[in-house]
Amino acid sequence: MDGRLSSDVDGDPLTYQWALNAKPAGSTASLTNETTAQPSFTPDQAGDYVGQVIVNDGTVDSEPDTALVTVTVPPDTTPPAAADLSKITVSEPVNGQSTVTGTAGSVEGNSEVKLTNSRTGQVTTVTANADGSFTAQVAAQPGDALSVVVQDAAGNASTVATVQVKLPIDPIDAPFRAIWDGMNRALLAGDKATALTFLTAGAQAKYGPVFDALLPHMAEIIASYSPLQRVSVSENVGEYAIIRTLDGANHLFLLYFVKDHEGVWKLDAM
Repeated sequence: MDGRLSSDVDGDPLTYQWALNAKPAGSTASLTNETTAQPSFTPDQAGDYVGQVIVNDGTVDSEPDTALVTVTVPPDTTPPAAADLSKITVSEPVNGQSTVTGTAGSVEGNSEVKLTNSRTGQVTTVTANADGSFTAQVAAQPGDALSVVVQDAAGNASTVATVQVKLPIDPIDAPFRAIWDGMNRALLAGDKATALTFLTAGAQAKYGPVFDALLPHMAEIIASYSPLQRVSVSENVGEYAIIRTLDGANHLFLLYFVKDHEGVWKLDAM
């Protein structure tokens, strides 16, 4: 606020006394340098602030004069972060229903979480807890893809993240699924060191630099491929396939698991 246009007909020096006569409910704003010609304050709430000044020429006070300052808050247009897939799990369907569980930090706290079954188009919406955790029941079949969109109180929506409903695990596939899922969970969490423990020594040397380059994009990459599908399994080699969607087209990728010298299955090529 500025009182420098104040003047005295006799040219006497002036003193100033400012006050905030009104401010929005909940505001704790206060004036600084309130005895100068140009005091200031920092608005902490949207609404009207009324400043008053009384000027004195050393003999008499002036009539009070007021200044109205109206503070508006610009609209929130910042979308929330996409769902953190490393903190979200989807159960196998029971009677056509899967449970989607997000732990704390999986989405923005108190946001709206919209889950869409890509196969059926059915939408399920829940509100996340203050810590960003949530639980939702969705109609789904094994292998269904569920898109996850987070929407904040201002109506801003995140980019789409995709999770898949678990397939029933055949005992033959269990060790290979455990390796594949464990590696992917580690990569989603940004933990390259743990991800590499699921690989053979040769694969570690080959794919370590690849993981370094792709870590920032892992959520998008992992969401783009299908569940693991068995091609063949022999005593020492397991061949599996995934289908990955790239630029709208499906591409087949083969993965090879081998037993190490201790008889432990490891991922060797992909």
